[in-house]
Amino acid sequence: MEKTLLDVDDSLGEFLKPLNNYYNETRGTDFCFEDYWTYSLHEIWECSEGEAADVIHEFYKTLSFERMKPLKFSQEALRMLRLKREFIAVSYRPEMLVDLTREWIADTFFGMETLCVGSYDFSGPVETKLSICKRLGVDSLVEDNAKTASECAGAGITAVVLSKPWNINVSYNGFRRVSDWNAVPEFLD
Repeated sequence: MEKTLLDVDDSLGEFLKPLNNYYNETRGTDFCFEDYWTYSLHEIWECSEGEAADVIHEFYKTLSFERMKPLKFSQEALRMLRLKREFIAVSYRPEMLVDLTREWIADTFFGMETLCVGSYDFSGPVETKLSICKRLGVDSLVEDNAKTASECAGAGITAVVLSKPWNINVSYNGFRRVSDWNAVPEFLD
């Protein structure tokens, strides 16, 4: 059976929209989703990487995070493809969220396996998704990071990028860009 690696935050689940709402509510700002031309949040928020990491860790403790919603059409698309493909969700969330992340993925996406590696706390290197794909024998990837998708596509892995404000003006060769999950099965079927 063919394998597909699925990014979690902003590929399977809505992460940045509720994080942005939290940031606006707690910091008195008025950023909108379209303002995020980069996923380097410290650049948007004009703070240090450490301060941005602190905000994200604060957000992890909220109900908005715990009740993250799946991206529109993601459940339907994966349900349609699961007879032909094995799916592995991958997240760079910190250790304290491993169980919660695995439970959310399993409950939301019919028991899918979840691999939690590294952390977005800027504490050191993490295994790249290209390395994970090679190690697990993955032949495709669904991602919101255009650079990651391009690296994987360059290694012969079918890479599908979900269009987001931070990747819409980035052009790398080799990956397929889609507006939402409705178009994903066309490239993985």
